[in-house]
Amino acid sequence: MSIFPKTEQRRRRLMLVIVLVFGLSTSLILLSLPGSGGGAGAISFFYSPTDIVAGKAPAKRNIDIGGIVVEGSRKQLDDGVTVQFAVTDMKNNITVRYKGILPDMFEEGKGAVAKGKLDDKGILVANIVLAKHDEKYMPPVVKKALEKQKLNSTLKLKQ
Repeated sequence: MSIFPKTEQRRRRLMLVIVLVFGLSTSLILLSLPGSGGGAGAISFFYSPTDIVAGKAPAKRNIDIGGIVVEGSRKQLDDGVTVQFAVTDMKNNITVRYKGILPDMFEEGKGAVAKGKLDDKGILVANIVLAKHDEKYMPPVVKKALEKQKLNSTLKLKQ
């Protein structure tokens, strides 16, 4: 028993369907990559504030930034809808500007992740802001970046 059709016409149809499905899947994946037209920037990469200050993050492309919201940095702008705050990895701060309602669990001194694009001034213009879920949860990439910064700070202090 063969899984391929017995007639030549049916085999050609099956091959055409396989090629079309593969081609469509590949084109959708390629269109979602940063800098690739149509859905440009559908994929975003995580950067810590220190990475952004060091110039490792691309401007005008979707990125994720995470860390701790700096105490006293949250302020409402004059339009009444836009909020600005700073996120830190305990080494550097990055200003985030978000137009909309912040999540209920968003607090200064707590973890947050913002998704958006860096403007010319180095401010992240966010289209999504996520707050940590509970007291014990922190996104793994944020936790790793913070631990790395603490480790680097400890090494510098010992030298």
